[in-house]
Amino acid sequence: MAISNGTEYIERIDNLRSNVWINGAQVEGKLSEHPAFAGVIRSQARLYDAQHNPNKQPVLTFRTSTGNWPARRFCGRRQKTISNTGAWRSKNGRA
Repeated sequence: MAISNGTEYIERIDNLRSNVWINGAQVEGKLSEHPAFAGVIRSQARLYDAQHNPNKQPVLTFRTSTGNWPARRFCGRRQKTISNTGAWRSKNGRA
């Protein structure tokens, strides 16, 4: 499965039809448009869009063991060793 973009991510969130309540009131309409969630959902959508940028793909994605299209690195799968992250941070001036 190819990596998603920000628009696809927001559509997926809105299509969930989640049963969400805030301060005793049920959230109506699109979750992505509610003031309590809109900002964080937009931020996450920008991450999904960034993984399509060739300059950011080495940081935000990885190829699967079968060599398939890059999978997202920023949520879900974690690197197995700290040394990989440390090496990248040192190489990119973020130690």
